[in-house]
Amino acid sequence: MSAVGYVTLRPPFHVAGEEARLIYWTAWLSKLCAHRLLEHVKHTPLLADLSQYDFIRIGRKLCYDIIPNRRYVDGVSTLIHASLQGAKALGIDVARLELKQWLLFQSEAEPSLGPNGFISDII
Repeated sequence: MSAVGYVTLRPPFHVAGEEARLIYWTAWLSKLCAHRLLEHVKHTPLLADLSQYDFIRIGRKLCYDIIPNRRYVDGVSTLIHASLQGAKALGIDVARLELKQWLLFQSEAEPSLGPNGFISDII
């Protein structure tokens, strides 16, 4: 299994009005999706052993009512799956995992960045 690499970007940007409201709420909905996924895994620990593909499929079933955007749900599912895999590799009990204060922003990747479908910014 190859290691998954993530890059956290903190680009300066400025938005106001309706655009700012939409970006803010999308980030919060992503966070709600992540909490729902993690809580579901805590109640069904076998989900932590799923492949990334299968975990994303579960994420779509659990989170599409929160944020009906497949790219965002897939991004959050990938983030939670990677966290679960990291916890397992470190011998940490998945039931003890907690999410800290963060918001997730995603945007489409530049063609020059290769096969990545999105860039995520976790702050």
